[in-house]
Amino acid sequence: MANGKGPHRLLQIISSNKCATLTLALVLFLLLNPLLSCWSEGLNRYLLVIFYVVSVFAPYFVSSSRKVLYLTIIPGGIFLLPKMLQVFFDHFNDPMNETLGLPGTAMLLLIIFEVLLVCCVMFYSLYTTHPKEPIFGCVLTYLLLAIVFGDLYFLMSRLLPGSFAFQETAFTPELNDMWYFSFTTLTTSGFGDIVATHPFTRQLAGLEAVCGVLYVALFIGRQIGLMTNTTRMERNQPVPSLGKDGDNEVV
Repeated sequence: MANGKGPHRLLQIISSNKCATLTLALVLFLLLNPLLSCWSEGLNRYLLVIFYVVSVFAPYFVSSSRKVLYLTIIPGGIFLLPKMLQVFFDHFNDPMNETLGLPGTAMLLLIIFEVLLVCCVMFYSLYTTHPKEPIFGCVLTYLLLAIVFGDLYFLMSRLLPGSFAFQETAFTPELNDMWYFSFTTLTTSGFGDIVATHPFTRQLAGLEAVCGVLYVALFIGRQIGLMTNTTRMERNQPVPSLGKDGDNEVV
């Protein structure tokens, strides 16, 4: 019995801290992926496979909905098989081979799974009763937005060769390059070492910058409002609201 308490307790902690667990896992992946790509190509491929598996089943992990599970399990199998074969037996550095073949379709499925995960995390963050989960949900959603746009940039770099330039010279970026460009764009840092040169990728970068600004203003603002109201209700304090004439009332 004592031997089973440790894993059971760990599972309880993970199930009650879903966003925190996924946030920690994603941050570790983002830090380890570029390091392992330089140190050990074999370990990096295993890490990528783990990332793909988590991307497919994370929406169900967050939502705990059987409908989401059924929605992801079939296309997830279609996605994982070519991706695993590609990672272990093909050159991952250029998976699209300048065309939208089977690997390109798998990349599109990955983006769809990531968008679904973003929606699930946002919904879960708004309605969870766990006090710390909304905070980690905001962080996780922000990171996932950058990952989604980074994957889109990577796909566009294969469909539209020469759509990105590094220090004013056209180049074929790696996935890590596009994630880096996506994070700098979403946070409006814009270091300028990698730039979008094609009209479509420029518009996509502009849209990502707008999403980054609006996300902080709208979604995080709403989360702060909900958390403030929840704290007031727990303390049995009146919650301010707008009256009919727009004046603040206490309810």
